Amino acid sequence: MKSPPQAALRKPKPPLGVVIVNHNLKASLRETLQSVRKVHYPSVTVVVSDNASSDGAPEMVRQEFPAKANWPCGRCWRAPSNRVRA
Repeated sequence: MKSPPQAALRKPKPPLGVVIVNHNLKASLRETLQSVRKVHYPSVTVVVSDNASSDGAPEMVRQEFPAKANWPCGRCWRAPSNRVRA
């Protein structure tokens, strides 16, 4: 089997987006974000979609995982309720 050309090995990696949906799972969300933070990838954007949690999950994301140049998290969208509209 042939090795890939050197140019192919240096090809930049595409950006990666991680979307996490949450509802009242603050501790699990914290563990998940800590795990994602350990991933070594050149361009990762993390978005948390919170479905009206009452356990303080959105506040925890903003306080413990603020957006920084090397860790673009802190984007936490919060739904006004945990209802599906038809």
